[in-house]
Parts: sequence; C-alpha cells; structure tokens
Amino acid sequence: VPVYKKPSIAIIVTGNELTTPGEVLESGKIYESNGIMLQNVLNSLGYTHITRYAVNDNYADTIQTLGEAIETNDFTIISGGISVGDYDFVSKALPEIGVEEHFYKVHQKPGKPLFYGSKGHKQVFALPGNPAATLSCFYLYVLLSLEIYSGNKQFQLHRTMARSQGHFEAKGNRPQFLKARYSDGKVSILEGQNSSMLHTFALANALVFKPETTSTINKDDLLETILLP
Repeated sequence: VPVYKKPSIAIIVTGNELTTPGEVLESGKIYESNGIMLQNVLNSLGYTHITRYAVNDNYADTIQTLGEAIETNDFTIISGGISVGDYDFVSKALPEIGVEEHFYKVHQKPGKPLFYGSKGHKQVFALPGNPAATLSCFYLYVLLSLEIYSGNKQFQLHRTMARSQGHFEAKGNRPQFLKARYSDGKVSILEGQNSSMLHTFALANALVFKPETTSTINKDDLLETILLP
C-alpha cells in the first residue's frame, strides 16, 4: 500500500496593522483573519500539522521568520507583503534566503500578485493580503499542490456547467473567479465581489470562472462553475 506523509505547513501573516482576535483593537489596526481562515480550511481538509507565524513589516524580521518557516516545514503559505508597496518585503526576502521563483503574478482577478517558488523540495506560496484573494488562490493553486504532494495525483476541483440565475456586469479586463452559490445545476453570483470582502466567501460554495472576453453575464447563460470542497 503506498503511504504518504501529510505535509507540515507554515502559515505566515504579515503586517504591522494586524491584531490578534481577543486583544484590544487600537486605532489604525485590524484583526488578523487570514491566518485563522487558512488554518481552519486546512484543518477541514485533513491537514493538521500547521504552525502559524506573524511578522511585522520589517525586512530583517521577514528574512528571519521566512527562513525559519521554510527550513522546518514542507509548505510555507505567506499572506500579504508580496505586492509592490513600500512595506511589502516578502518579494525581496524570498530570493535572499534562496527561494527559486517559478512564477510571480497571474493574469486573473482576484489574486494577481501570487508567487510560487521552492527551495529544494520545500514549496513556497505567497498569496495576496486581501482575504477573498487569499482564499481564492488557496483553492485554485495551493490545495492542488498539497493534494499532489500527499499522493492524490489526479486531484482536481470539480467543475461543471451551470445556468446563471441573474445578471452580472464585470469590471476590468482580466479573467475573474466570482464567488457564487451553486445548487442543482443553477448558480447565483453573489453580491460583494471585492477581494477585501470575506463575508461573501462565507456564503459561497462555488467559484464562477469568467473569461477576459466576457464582460456581461445574463440570466440563463451557461457558466463554468468550480465547486468548492
């Protein structure tokens, strides 16, 4: 019987503005949600060997925390700090600690500033900081890699064609993954598609793929629908 060891996973959240839930929220701060969200979804999918880290927007601290996490875990999932802001140090720190870049930035919405790299057999994903972008990229990229690593070589999220239950006007010229609710061959695109809005993901059980050539979705259109586990 082939046996595969479940991977050890590091979750790293970045940002001076993050406050641990339960602590007093000071002015200019927000509660940290991405790390908790990722750990919960991983646990629900059977991945339990997880260590969470937090790092401030400081270059030296970023190098130290990333280096430790990558050294001691099979997978490292980083949330935030990968874009091009003045305090986004992840993209600078990864090559410094020997991580080889395989790709950076994907022509999609949400989740454009997505990074994937490796150091030896260690896998590194740096996800955008906005919660809905983080979770979208997790389902579309990270989960696939975790399943293959764990021996599930044929893993794919289930895709089906479903009838649109309403009208939707898309913004921008990138392909989009739209949070949606699927049932019995029908799908409804939900309100609140902004990548900072996590509430919509709490209601969703699917993602609708909208090609870049499509700007308007009408009722009864057939839509490629990705069912979430």
